[in-house]
Amino acid sequence: MRRLAAVTVVIGLVAAGVGLLRYRMTPVLDDFEGVLRLNTWTVELGHPGDGVSGRFARTPLAAHSGHFGGEMAFDFSRGGRYVAANMPTRLRGSMGGLAFWVRATAGVLLAVRVRDGEGQVFQKEIGFAPRDWTPMRVTFEEWTDSWGGRNDGIMRGSPRAIALVAANTAPQRSGTVYIDDLRKLPDRLVEHMWSEALPPHPRLMLSLEELRLRRAVIRRTPWLRSVLQHHAEQVREAVSTGISIPPEGGQCEHWYACPDHGASLEMVAPRRHVCPVDGKVFSGWPYDQVWVTKQHKRLARLARQAAVVFALSDDPVALRVARTVVAGYARRYRSYPLHDIHGRPGRGGKVLSQSLDDAAWLVPILQAADLVWHELSDAERRSVQVGLVSPAVAEVIRPARLRFHNIQCWHNAAVGLSGFLTGDRELIAEAIEGTRGFEAQVRNMVDQDGQWSEGSWGYHFYALEALATLAEAARVCGRDLFPAYLRPMFASPLRAAMPDGTLPRFNDDSGTDLSRVDAYEIACARLNDASFAEPLRRSRRDSLRTLLYGAPNLPPSTTLGAGPRVMTDSGYAILAPRGSTSAYVCLKFGRHGGDHGHYDKNGLVVYGGGSVVFDDPGVGPYLNALADGWYKTSAAHNTATISGRCQSAALGALVGFAEFPDGSGAMADAGYAVDGMRYRRAVFMIGAEAVVVLDMLSALDGEPRTVDVLWHPPGIIARRQSGTPMMPSSGPGYRYMTGLRSSPLGPATASLPYRTEQDGPRRWLTLLGNAPGARLILGSGPGRNTCDRRPVAIVRQRSASTAVLTVLTLQPTDKPPNARLLPLQDSQGRRLATGDACAAEVRVGSGRWLAAANPGGRPVACPGWSGTDVLALTRLSGKSGTR
Repeated sequence: MRRLAAVTVVIGLVAAGVGLLRYRMTPVLDDFEGVLRLNTWTVELGHPGDGVSGRFARTPLAAHSGHFGGEMAFDFSRGGRYVAANMPTRLRGSMGGLAFWVRATAGVLLAVRVRDGEGQVFQKEIGFAPRDWTPMRVTFEEWTDSWGGRNDGIMRGSPRAIALVAANTAPQRSGTVYIDDLRKLPDRLVEHMWSEALPPHPRLMLSLEELRLRRAVIRRTPWLRSVLQHHAEQVREAVSTGISIPPEGGQCEHWYACPDHGASLEMVAPRRHVCPVDGKVFSGWPYDQVWVTKQHKRLARLARQAAVVFALSDDPVALRVARTVVAGYARRYRSYPLHDIHGRPGRGGKVLSQSLDDAAWLVPILQAADLVWHELSDAERRSVQVGLVSPAVAEVIRPARLRFHNIQCWHNAAVGLSGFLTGDRELIAEAIEGTRGFEAQVRNMVDQDGQWSEGSWGYHFYALEALATLAEAARVCGRDLFPAYLRPMFASPLRAAMPDGTLPRFNDDSGTDLSRVDAYEIACARLNDASFAEPLRRSRRDSLRTLLYGAPNLPPSTTLGAGPRVMTDSGYAILAPRGSTSAYVCLKFGRHGGDHGHYDKNGLVVYGGGSVVFDDPGVGPYLNALADGWYKTSAAHNTATISGRCQSAALGALVGFAEFPDGSGAMADAGYAVDGMRYRRAVFMIGAEAVVVLDMLSALDGEPRTVDVLWHPPGIIARRQSGTPMMPSSGPGYRYMTGLRSSPLGPATASLPYRTEQDGPRRWLTLLGNAPGARLILGSGPGRNTCDRRPVAIVRQRSASTAVLTVLTLQPTDKPPNARLLPLQDSQGRRLATGDACAAEVRVGSGRWLAAANPGGRPVACPGWSGTDVLALTRLSGKSGTR
């Protein structure tokens, strides 16, 4: 199978009964019922020598309608690339596409493969397999790949075979895909525009009637009246400082960092930009142009804010501000030259430097124009259409079409809102139903757990912001996209959230606090789910969305993410004590995340005692060397490296997950992330008191390698550093470490007290390696910049099979934990290599526990425990629990 996992997904997927294309007839290819059933399906295994297995069968379990459907089972536990179910066809005439219903138990990447009459094979990836029955319509165009036959990408004659392919791309390595009601789509397709009648303006944020009702709600709700007054005052303050549209386009804000330290600059004046580390002043390109960007963005936000204030209060000052900004940009936008982030002409954006930025800037301008549409003159409305909407869509956004990406979500929002504003049904249909539209983005980029597949909660909400904005306009104009498409995206962050309502900073994420996500105001208004009110309880509730959609009284409280849980398709195993919000651990094992992924398989984020105690580094400005040099590297994360090199982009897997009387546990396998070794990490939470981590690494070829297990505690390590000074290696991330000292890590544990604040209470990081010559290396690495230093602790060993034991105390204590590694024996009494399976005895406070990691589930034993469980946590002085 060619480049299935590497190529960006392309498909035209349309909801049943709704779509960019209407079909005059859909003849049945196979409904798995009676005489229509072809009974000729076969299974193809991608690289069967790698251990993949699969089968295809007709079964009632797979029926969407009728009595039977098709069931394709796959198992990639031992490797392999794909499983395909092939159906030969006996069709006459051409075929425009394929329609079918599908659901799956795992979020594998699906593709459709077609062989034409001359033996050329065409393949199109169609996104993640949905958990629930979903209609798929795949048009035979814009193929992802083709090969064989004439190999020219041109389909000839009727298809001779059609296949549905499941690729090895999901953390869950085995599962089943169910299909039913396969139908042929004709070659002649009837073009379709947005069919719903468009209501009068306003229609992008609320309808005219909804605005009338909202005014009544605000009048009888004192705190909402205060919020409205607050925004009205901000608009008047903007008037007092002057409203001036910059004469030039802006530059990318990722330039706005000190090139020496990576610190974000402080804007003292339009041409004076200061590094907060050493006070160095920067001016000129691109820093001055970033100031221009901030002005353009401020004016777009101001226009929307003023328009909302006017719509809810008839404030004449607010109307004047909104009208001034909208009409001003309508006159000026076309004159801005195209330029990119490097200042090169003819590409990028106009008002800003990328199509993404112009699209995101355009959205609030369009919303403002919609709210004051009836207050604009005919000439001003014409100017908006001709001077702003047309050049933005035709010259900037449409030429920069991506396939499936958060950027395309913003392109779609801008194109769709442009269509809704101006009544252009073609733009609306393209943005929502097109091959790169709203529906296709969600189906191809949102996994079965509801997370945006780039693996960053920051980008999850960045995409969701665009999707929800477009969905709200579609709802006002007659089609509600929220329940079918956006409910899972609002729900998944609640499952992943830490007790304080923040989310782990995995991949490219600078930090996401649910209390600051005002999109939950829309979620509460549109989805009738009390859990979506939880982020709002921590919020100030003073945004424009609060004014437009916010409930005056929130429903009764629910609990955010209680107890241990697994988000299998997203790749998170979360350990948390039931009935308590004082502790949390998230073990990351899933997909890499594409361009925004970090090399941190088996990475760990730990929360305890009211704060994050072991964090992910997140990300800084992309156009600074720290972005790739530090933040993305394995060395910057709480994980392992081999020979000082970064992990590879890889797909991990969950090996085991269990809940015990005294806690919970999870084990993950890093897959091919580490060079030449198998890396498995078992994590146990003991009550809300401590976390036990067993890192097991074994060489695939039996040759010893240098293994580093790295930890990044917050604050300071409250211990005098001793040992031999050493220079950092030149490996990725390591070159940013300073003050390194190395000392022997003997047979006893090394316990490091650390404090999150200078005079805060102590917690403990206890470390133990089992290989001869193990070393403990202490030093520091970058935090927000190269001068903001954070502690680094490294256990370094050289071995072909090794384990590292780590114990983290979650609550303040003056007493360090005691711990030791225990070897496991098989049923014949032979000692197992610690890189394959091991156990630990841990004493925390007055309790003593045994934690065992047995990835193969074979019969094993050690003093105090024996069994076949993959994970075991036993209280040696009392009851035990195993899984």
